Amino acid sequence: METLSGSETKSGSTSILSVLVVVLAVAAGSLWYAHSGLKTQLAQQRDAQRALETERDGLKAEAQSRRERITALDSEIQALQAGRDEQAGEVQRLQTSAAEALLRHQALEAEKEVLSQERSQALAQAQAIARARDALSSELDSTKKTLAEARALASERNQAFEQLQQDMQKRLQALNAEKAAINQKLQAAQDQATSAAAAGERLTGELAAAKQALGEAQAAVAQQNAAFTQLQDQHARLETADQARQAELTKTQQAQRDAQQKLQALEAENASVVRQLASARGQAQAAASAGASLSSALDSTKQTLVEARSRAADLNQSYQQLLKRHANLAATDAGRKAELDSVRAAFEAAQNEVARLTGARGIYTVQAADSLSSIAAYFYRNGNRWADIQRENAFLAGNPDLIYAGQVLIIPK
Repeated sequence: METLSGSETKSGSTSILSVLVVVLAVAAGSLWYAHSGLKTQLAQQRDAQRALETERDGLKAEAQSRRERITALDSEIQALQAGRDEQAGEVQRLQTSAAEALLRHQALEAEKEVLSQERSQALAQAQAIARARDALSSELDSTKKTLAEARALASERNQAFEQLQQDMQKRLQALNAEKAAINQKLQAAQDQATSAAAAGERLTGELAAAKQALGEAQAAVAQQNAAFTQLQDQHARLETADQARQAELTKTQQAQRDAQQKLQALEAENASVVRQLASARGQAQAAASAGASLSSALDSTKQTLVEARSRAADLNQSYQQLLKRHANLAATDAGRKAELDSVRAAFEAAQNEVARLTGARGIYTVQAADSLSSIAAYFYRNGNRWADIQRENAFLAGNPDLIYAGQVLIIPK
């Protein structure tokens, strides 16, 4: 029996969610290498996606129009068949009248001529009815041919729509790959920012030491200036000592200038590091914001998928209950048929939405005598892939093995 345990389905869903969580966890790359280029690419992808959605809506509208035309043609065929049945009944009645006329002709020889005329008229009328029936049959064949052409066109439109969904899925995968690369760059930028912060702290320490050396040099200059004043008072007696002091003073002043230049260079380098650090922090914040936006969009898509699956499961139950209820009735009036068609259309739309969100191949309406194996053989040329179809539709309420005619199933790729 074609079954699939709940643990395997849950495990597959958990694996997919785990992969998605890992992809989002890695979302820490460097956006400052290609930030502007990414914006342009995302805008182009959004424009392309909007164009594809517009084209998809057009195809859906056209497919709906084709379905309505097919429904109208079915109604016309039923009306023609009813008219043909009425004509056949009329022919039968006329043939009965002719038989009665013949019996009367045999019983009443006196009325032979009158009955012969009535018989001729009846035969002529029967021939006219036969010709009308042949014309109706020809018109019915033409209508059936038109219906087949409309169904073929609807099938071509559905294939084009499936191809469009596949292209959209490929573009989405390309965007996810670009996102992963950008997240890696963001991680590198954060590492660089951390290194820059450490370098800034080191340069700050060197700047403090240089300032301290400058203070000491300035104190030494003050002391030397005081000593120089005293040497001026004793210039006559201590000229040799004064020259030595002058040489020492010159050396101290040069040291002061060197320390000042080093201090200025350190201050400039520290300012550059601070600017780089601020830039890296800004890029990291922008990257974190972009990652949060992507995470929010992914959460929204997950929620939409859960809601669509829940809606499809509810409609599946409702449609199955309606089918059972109508099967117990002797006849289905127009109101019940409209209710059944409305629920089936809503069920098909819900399954279409789930197929779009999961990137499935499309949907399929179960026919009488279908099984999961025969459906798999039809789509994949491999009946053993029935488990893939069962797994894709496991969210529908009820036993997944008990499919029924009219049920709408999602067909995975």
